[in-house]
Amino acid sequence: MIPTRWINRARWNSILCGAVIFFWSGLEDNDLTAVIVLGVWLSISLISLWIISHNALPTSHRATWTLILGAGVGILTSVCVAGLMLFKNLRHSHVFPDYPFEMMRDILTRAPFWAVGGMCISIGIFLLVRLFIKQDICPPKKPPIHPHF
Repeated sequence: MIPTRWINRARWNSILCGAVIFFWSGLEDNDLTAVIVLGVWLSISLISLWIISHNALPTSHRATWTLILGAGVGILTSVCVAGLMLFKNLRHSHVFPDYPFEMMRDILTRAPFWAVGGMCISIGIFLLVRLFIKQDICPPKKPPIHPHF
């Protein structure tokens, strides 16, 4: 069961993410860094809300689930970045858009690389958490018992 404080933190994180996106979309800016950071934040918020709403914390095979969630966050980040670019283009309605169609297409075509990046980051975070919690990833092997004659 997920503690209620984590549920409330995920909800407030999503509200803050939406407010920052609403503020960002009003600015006259075509910097790619801001939209990528917001896309990562939005995808992490969406995945965390999905996990909380479905009560889907894995109890076994955590390393495998970490890789799957990392790939999901990477692919969702690509889609969110393209969606945020489109949202800003539609909101501003310039003759020359802030983010051209080719840039949005290129972000979406790089989705597999975003997935690999998400997998690498998630397994790195998983290993660091396991290291600092002092849990052994592989249990120590017991020495063989030799009978004494």
